[in-house]
Amino acid sequence: FNVWMQALGGPPTVIATLKGSPQTGPAWYEFASPSFGIYSFWIEAVNGLGGQSSEIAWVGVNDRTCGPGVATHLNIEIVDMYVPGGYDQVYCYLSVESAPEKRTPATDGAYILVSNNGFVDVSNWTGSGNKILVPIPADNEVRLEGKCLGRRGAAKPETLGTFTSSAPKETWDGRRMELKPEGFTGYTIGYRIQPHGPATSSGFFNYTDYTIPSPSQPWITIEKSPNAAENEKLGRRPTLHWAWQGDPSKLTGFTILLDGKFFRSVPNWTGGTPGKWEQLFLLPTSCGRTYKFQVVANSGEAQSAPSAMYEYKQPPCEIYAEVIYETIEFTWLDDGEAGDCDNVEIYFTFFADPAHPRSFYSDSHPMKLGCGTYSLDMLTRSSPQANQYDSPPNTFIAPIDPANPFIRLWALFTEDDDFVLDQNDHLCSMSKTIKLPQKDWGNYSETVRLRCGEGVTSSSGFDGDGYITIRIRGFRAPPSGP
Repeated sequence: FNVWMQALGGPPTVIATLKGSPQTGPAWYEFASPSFGIYSFWIEAVNGLGGQSSEIAWVGVNDRTCGPGVATHLNIEIVDMYVPGGYDQVYCYLSVESAPEKRTPATDGAYILVSNNGFVDVSNWTGSGNKILVPIPADNEVRLEGKCLGRRGAAKPETLGTFTSSAPKETWDGRRMELKPEGFTGYTIGYRIQPHGPATSSGFFNYTDYTIPSPSQPWITIEKSPNAAENEKLGRRPTLHWAWQGDPSKLTGFTILLDGKFFRSVPNWTGGTPGKWEQLFLLPTSCGRTYKFQVVANSGEAQSAPSAMYEYKQPPCEIYAEVIYETIEFTWLDDGEAGDCDNVEIYFTFFADPAHPRSFYSDSHPMKLGCGTYSLDMLTRSSPQANQYDSPPNTFIAPIDPANPFIRLWALFTEDDDFVLDQNDHLCSMSKTIKLPQKDWGNYSETVRLRCGEGVTSSSGFDGDGYITIRIRGFRAPPSGP
């Protein structure tokens, strides 16, 4: 088989010649991606009677950051130049593949300086370096033509002679070659040609040989850690195990298939228990996905039929809600003084089921608040108890059951002016149970505004009124910070 590739507007190129086989069935060949551009590929089956080409498949490589893959261009590099005869300035014209000749340096009236011993600094021979990038010629031979002129001092330029040279593909290996005028006098230009990227594709080819035993059905093991955060990482690094009972002298390795496609090539490994193999790798996810693995035994360019499939179901992804009690707005407070907005000592308790409630109190430094809007982050941080918490005390990270995605929000505000808390000291409380979305959880965000008395059995006896604002965000795993 010949594998052909052709860049859009470029010549067709054989990037691989693969060994044939008497076996039939699917075959595949893997190689490095070419660089940015549009390419056509086709396969040519060849025997002693001729060739038969497949249909053409088109591929677009749209990542401009990709490095050069299988070369579609050549680098022609000028490496040195020698001009005898006392000339102190020189310039040349060059034509590549019969294209219109171009002056070097490109600017009219510009020259390349020649040293006293006749050597030329060619580091900027083209005016933008010393390399020329050209498409690979269809006939695999680079033809160079041109001439050079030199002058001494302010004298008129003299023609130093014309040159013609052809460089076949066999010489595109970086060897130094020379351009000389006819008669081999006047000057010498050293140059070399190399592919811009790999000269050939690198890959591997397989056909199915049913006489090679298939590996056993594989299975997965995963390390565990008492650290939940470490388990999140370990869940992405499973070890695949399998057994194979064939002739080890004929084994060259294994191929792991993921969801029926090539995933990993595993070279033959002679350590461990005879007949048993394993491979550690990294998966894109640590939870919530199902992966189907198969293993193929390789013997040279032949491969066995795939093993039975192993379906690896990752555990469901844990989901969390970040609950932030943001602000409290008091519109009415009554402590028995004149008016509707008394200043009172306020204590508060927050709750986000199934997290544990957090209580805060002003201790020996009561906070007197009147009507207005207050940041609960500011209020909780002013409490001595706030130092007990790593995260802001008004913030909860609550685990959510995906099968029962509900969360209960609750807040209680009290005032205590006689250090004996009773029903008469209730300023405000509210409660609400929310059903959370099961889809697109990572992008979930909602702000809830609750009024005093909402969701509680009775609002009678409250000595205050107002609103609390609570923000909820969804996470597939605990956030690194609120």
